[in-house]
Amino acid sequence: MDYLSYAYHLIDAFLIFFFRIPDSAAVGFYVGCACLAAMVVFVGDISQALAHRFNLSHFQSQTRDMVHLHNLSIKALRQGDKENYKAANKLANDTFGKSFFTRAALFTVSIWPLPFAMGWLAERFQGVDIPLPLLEKTVGYNAVFLSAYILTRIAYSRIKPKIGFLRRLDPALGPPPEDQEEPIPWLDVINEAMPPKKKGRKKTADASPDAG
Repeated sequence: MDYLSYAYHLIDAFLIFFFRIPDSAAVGFYVGCACLAAMVVFVGDISQALAHRFNLSHFQSQTRDMVHLHNLSIKALRQGDKENYKAANKLANDTFGKSFFTRAALFTVSIWPLPFAMGWLAERFQGVDIPLPLLEKTVGYNAVFLSAYILTRIAYSRIKPKIGFLRRLDPALGPPPEDQEEPIPWLDVINEAMPPKKKGRKKTADASPDAG
């Protein structure tokens, strides 16, 4: 037996253990999917945090450039300099596009365990009908697992900031660099261009009794 086969059998034995904890096969499948979803979310998030930390200087450089160019375009707009505004705004949009795709690639790191989990489930439970609780219907393994994965990911995103180890590991939850420039909000520019109208005081006439 080669090392890959041996490793697969170890992983298979580990994962199937959670599906066999309850005596009921149906309940065991739900318990196993919940545990597998938690492992997939956790491993993916740790991978994303490490990738983010490894490339932190690159992400911070992109953010600084994007904010700086955005602020330059706002300052040029305030001064009525349309040429410099267009030039700075174009560069800011280009930098934003690069940052968007970089962060999209970072997101894919967080879901890399998902296809492996789906592949393992397919090999184990392909063609098995899973009964839905309180309903006389059955679904496939993928419907149960993907639902568990989505719910686990939502719950994890709310719990994660409260866990010190995870909060310190992920740069996205840390404070911004001290030298990072603050972006100028567009709302400030809009308020400068169209200041809110001041409400005038309503004049009320004093009623005087008619002289009879």
